[in-house]
Amino acid sequence: MAFINTRLSLGRLWLGAVVLAAGAAVSPAVAMQTAALASSALAASELGDTTAQWSARLWAAAKAGDEATFQKLLADFSTADAPASLVKSVKRLREHYAAREVDRSAKIIKAREELTKKLGEGQDAVGIAKALVSAMEIYDLSLDKQSLLREPMVAGLAAKADAAAREAEAKGQWLTASELFVRLQLLMEEVPEGVKYKKDVERVSHRLNMLRMYVPKRLWELQNERRIAGGETKPLPPYNAVGDEYGAKLTGIEPRAVVDALTKSAYDHVDLADFRRILLGSLDGIRTLLTTTDLAATFPGMADEQARSSMLATLVREEDTLRKDDTIDQGDCDRLLKRIIAASAETVKVPEAVICHEFGNGGIDTLDEFTAIIWPYEIARFNKMTQGSFVGIGVQIEFDEASFVRVVTPIDGTPAQRAGVKPGDLITKVGGNSIFGLSLDQVVDQITGPRGTMVTMTIERKEKLAEGAPAGAEPAKADLEFKLKRDKIVVPSVKGWNRAGIGEFDWGWFVEPENGIGYVRVQQFAETTANELDVAIDAMKKKGLKALVVDLRYNPGGLLDQAVAISRMFIDQGAIVMTRGSSGRIESSSKGNRSSSLGDTPVIVLVNRGSASASEIVSGAVQYYGNRGDIPAMVLGQRSYGKGSVQQVMNLSGGKTMMKLTSQYYLLPDARVIHRKPGAKTWGVEPNFGVEMLNQQMADGITLRRTADVLIEGADPAKTPNPADLLEKNLDLQLEAALVLLEGQVAGGKGTQVRAEK
Repeated sequence: MAFINTRLSLGRLWLGAVVLAAGAAVSPAVAMQTAALASSALAASELGDTTAQWSARLWAAAKAGDEATFQKLLADFSTADAPASLVKSVKRLREHYAAREVDRSAKIIKAREELTKKLGEGQDAVGIAKALVSAMEIYDLSLDKQSLLREPMVAGLAAKADAAAREAEAKGQWLTASELFVRLQLLMEEVPEGVKYKKDVERVSHRLNMLRMYVPKRLWELQNERRIAGGETKPLPPYNAVGDEYGAKLTGIEPRAVVDALTKSAYDHVDLADFRRILLGSLDGIRTLLTTTDLAATFPGMADEQARSSMLATLVREEDTLRKDDTIDQGDCDRLLKRIIAASAETVKVPEAVICHEFGNGGIDTLDEFTAIIWPYEIARFNKMTQGSFVGIGVQIEFDEASFVRVVTPIDGTPAQRAGVKPGDLITKVGGNSIFGLSLDQVVDQITGPRGTMVTMTIERKEKLAEGAPAGAEPAKADLEFKLKRDKIVVPSVKGWNRAGIGEFDWGWFVEPENGIGYVRVQQFAETTANELDVAIDAMKKKGLKALVVDLRYNPGGLLDQAVAISRMFIDQGAIVMTRGSSGRIESSSKGNRSSSLGDTPVIVLVNRGSASASEIVSGAVQYYGNRGDIPAMVLGQRSYGKGSVQQVMNLSGGKTMMKLTSQYYLLPDARVIHRKPGAKTWGVEPNFGVEMLNQQMADGITLRRTADVLIEGADPAKTPNPADLLEKNLDLQLEAALVLLEGQVAGGKGTQVRAEK
C-alpha cells in the first residue's frame, strides 16, 4: 500500500522562527487581482470603509502576502459599523504584533550578551556547545539570517565548533560530537554547509544508535557524564536493563531479507538509486560498527586490534572491487553480504544478525531519510503509529520532575480508566519489574502487548490528607496493583478548542461562539480522521458554523486516503494530489466530484515547520483552489516541512521483516513538488500570509495547550488551564491573525456566503 509516514523522523520539530517569502505560492492572476484590491485599501480606508469593505481588503492583502498593507489596515481600522468583538480583536492583534517586536529586540540583545560571555568563559567542547545555543537563538530571532552567519563572531564560532566536533568524534566522544554537529546543522540549515553537517549528524547518530542497541549501559554512562560536564547537578536515574538485550531484538533477521531490501531500493526508488552507492554505504555501515570502539564491551573480538584491522582491510578491498564493477545486481549484493559475514566470523566474530542489521542500515542510509528497513522488533510500534490505534491499557504518561513515570490521564473507556487508574498515579513496576530509568518508549513497550493478554502494573498513589492534618504534613502513599487485560485503544486524531467533558471525544468546537468561528486541530491522519472531522463539522453546523480554523501545525502526516477525504470537505471537484515516479511521468491523480461540506465557508488553514506529508497535501490543495477563487480559503503561518514523498510498505523475503521505500513524489494540483531535497532552496507549502512567532511564544503555547487538553474529573475549574490564554497572553499570534481575518469575513456578511455558479 502507498502511504505517508504518520510519525516522521523530523529530528526535532524545530521551533525557530522562519521569515517567509510572502505570497510565493500565489498564482500571477490571483496576485494581480488581490494586489489591485489591496493597493486601493489605504486610500479607501481614509474615505471611511464599511466593515465589509475593510474585511475584504484585509483578506485580499493577507491572501496576496502583502504584509505592509495588512499592517496598515490594522493600524487604520476605524469602521463605524464594526462589532465590538472585532474592534477588540483588532486592537489585541495590533498590540501583540508590537509586543513581539519589542520582545525580539530585547531577546537579541540578551542573546548577544550571552554569546559574548560564553565565548569568553571557555573554548573547550562544552563551552563551544553552549555558545552555539546562543548563536542559534540569535539566528532564530534575526530578520537577516544570512548576514548574521557572515559576522566574524558567529563565523569564527562555527569554525571552532567544526574542529571540536571532528576532534571529539576521533576520540570516541560520540555525544559531544553529536551535540556539536546537530547544532551546526541547525545553525547552517539553509546554507550549503548545512548539507555537509546533515551527513555528519547522520553518521554520529548511527554510532549512537549502535550504542543504544548493543551497549545501552555504556550509552547511559556517557549521557550521565555529559550531563554532569554540562553543569547539571542532578544525575540521570539509575540504569535499568529491562528490555535492553540486543539478541532478543535481532531475532528473525536474515541475510535474504537484507538483500531483498537493498535490491528493491536500487530498482524501485523514485530517484533510481545507484546500486554501487548503496553497497558502498552498506560497507560503510560495517566500518562505522568496527570504529565505534565502545562496542568492544559486547563484541570482544573488536578489541583485538589485529582482527579489527584485518576486517577493515577486507572492507577496503571490497570497496575497490565495487568501484571497478560496471554491472551490479542482486547476486552481487548477496555474495558481498556472505563474504562480509564470513570475514567477520574469521576476524572480529561479530554475530551474523548484527552484520546483517548494520549492512542493511548502512545501505539504506544512502537514500532519502524516509526509506527504511522495518526490522522485526520495530513492526509492532510501526503498525501502532500508522493505524491511529494500538493494543494496550489506555494511559497517557510523562516523566515527573523526579523522573518517575506519571499518569497524565487514563483514556476514557479503556481498561485503565475502568480499573480506576487516576491522573497523578506513579507507575513503578510493570510485570513485577521496576521501570525507573527506562525511556517512555521502553515503558510503552512493557505495557503494550497482544490483545486479550494480561499485564500487571504497580502504582504508587498519594492518599488525600485527612481533615485537620497539620500544615506541611505529607500525604501517605499507597502501593496498588492493577491486573489489566490489554485491549484495542483508539486514539482520537481530531481535537477542538476546549474540553467539554472528560471523554476523549468531548470537545467545544468554537473558538469564538458568538461569531460562529469553529476550530479543529488535526493531530495526524489516521484511519478514522476523516470520520472524526465529519462529526466535528456536523456538530458545529448545528450550532451555526460561519467560519473555520483548521490547525495542521505540528501534524507530521499520515494516510493518503484520509488527506484526500479531508480535502474533499473543502473542494468538491478537481485534482487534490498527483504522484510522479522514477519515469518522470505523472502516474496518477486523485479526482472526484463529491459535494464538499465546507465549500462556502471561509476557512484558514494553519501550518508551520512541523506540518508535514498529508498536512502539506491538504494545505496545498486548499491553497490552490483558494488562490483560484473557487473556495474562500487561504493558508497562514510558516512554511511547512517539505515531506512530499510516497513510501510503499512491503514485506521482505522470509516474512519477518518489512520496509518502506520512497517510490514516488507528490505533486499539488498546480504541479508543485513539495518535497525538500538536499540543497533545495524551495520546498513545502509557503503560506499565503506568513506570521512569525518567537520561540518562547511557541514553547509556552505548546505547554499551555497540552495542559488545557487534559480535563480531570472533579478538578477545580478555576485552576484548569484556559486555552483562551493563548490569545490573551500573546502565545499564538498566528491564530490571532486568522481570527481577525475570519471575524472580518463574518462581520462583513461572508460567513453565510453562497458561491455563484461558474
